[in-house]
Amino acid sequence: MIRNSITIYRKRANLTQQDIADKVGVKQFVISLWESGTQIPTMEQIDQLAGILDTTVGNLYDQKFLLSLIEMQK
Repeated sequence: MIRNSITIYRKRANLTQQDIADKVGVKQFVISLWESGTQIPTMEQIDQLAGILDTTVGNLYDQKFLLSLIEMQK
Protein backbone atom coordinates (compact mmCIF):
# COMPACT_ATOMS: atom_id res chain seq x y z
CA MET A 1 0.00 0.00 0.00
CA ILE A 2 1.13 3.50 -0.72
CA ARG A 3 0.59 4.51 2.91
CA ASN A 4 3.53 2.33 3.99
CA SER A 5 5.67 3.71 1.20
CA ILE A 6 5.04 7.32 2.17
CA THR A 7 6.08 6.66 5.75
CA ILE A 8 9.20 4.67 4.85
CA TYR A 9 10.42 7.03 2.15
CA ARG A 10 9.70 10.06 4.35
CA LYS A 11 11.71 8.65 7.24
CA ARG A 12 14.47 7.53 4.88
CA ALA A 13 14.72 11.13 3.64
CA ASN A 14 14.75 12.42 7.24
CA LEU A 15 11.64 14.49 6.58
CA THR A 16 8.80 15.17 8.98
CA GLN A 17 5.15 15.04 8.07
CA GLN A 18 5.20 18.84 8.24
CA ASP A 19 8.10 18.98 5.77
CA ILE A 20 6.13 16.89 3.29
CA ALA A 21 2.94 18.87 3.91
CA ASP A 22 4.72 22.15 3.19
CA LYS A 23 6.12 20.83 -0.08
CA VAL A 24 2.81 19.32 -1.26
CA GLY A 25 0.74 22.28 -0.08
CA VAL A 26 -1.48 20.50 2.43
CA LYS A 27 -1.82 20.53 6.22
CA GLN A 28 0.29 18.14 8.31
CA PHE A 29 -2.77 16.16 9.40
CA VAL A 30 -3.42 15.23 5.75
CA ILE A 31 -0.03 13.51 5.59
CA SER A 32 -0.96 11.68 8.78
CA LEU A 33 -4.22 10.55 7.16
CA TRP A 34 -2.30 9.28 4.11
CA GLU A 35 0.18 7.38 6.28
CA SER A 36 -2.62 5.81 8.30
CA GLY A 37 -4.51 4.83 5.16
CA THR A 38 -7.56 6.88 6.14
CA GLN A 39 -7.22 8.97 2.98
CA ILE A 40 -5.37 8.46 -0.29
CA PRO A 41 -3.44 11.20 -2.09
CA THR A 42 -4.54 12.25 -5.56
CA MET A 43 -2.47 11.20 -8.57
CA GLU A 44 -1.08 14.74 -8.76
CA GLN A 45 -0.05 14.53 -5.11
CA ILE A 46 1.49 11.10 -5.67
CA ASP A 47 3.56 12.57 -8.50
CA GLN A 48 4.67 15.34 -6.15
CA LEU A 49 5.51 12.83 -3.43
CA ALA A 50 7.66 10.79 -5.79
CA GLY A 51 9.69 13.90 -6.62
CA ILE A 52 9.97 15.06 -3.02
CA LEU A 53 10.96 11.58 -1.84
CA ASP A 54 13.42 11.09 -4.71
CA THR A 55 11.76 7.98 -6.10
CA THR A 56 9.29 7.00 -8.78
CA VAL A 57 5.55 6.55 -8.62
CA GLY A 58 6.15 2.89 -9.47
CA ASN A 59 8.45 2.48 -6.47
CA LEU A 60 5.84 4.00 -4.18
CA TYR A 61 3.51 1.15 -5.20
CA ASP A 62 6.12 -1.64 -5.49
CA GLN A 63 5.81 -3.68 -2.29
CA LYS A 64 8.77 -5.96 -3.09
CA PHE A 65 11.01 -2.92 -3.53
CA LEU A 66 9.63 -1.48 -0.29
CA LEU A 67 10.36 -4.69 1.60
CA SER A 68 13.95 -4.66 0.34
CA LEU A 69 14.36 -1.09 1.65
CA ILE A 70 13.06 -2.17 5.04
CA GLU A 71 15.53 -5.08 5.13
CA MET A 72 18.43 -2.79 4.23
CA GLN A 73 17.60 -0.56 7.20
CA LYS A 74 17.88 -3.41 9.70
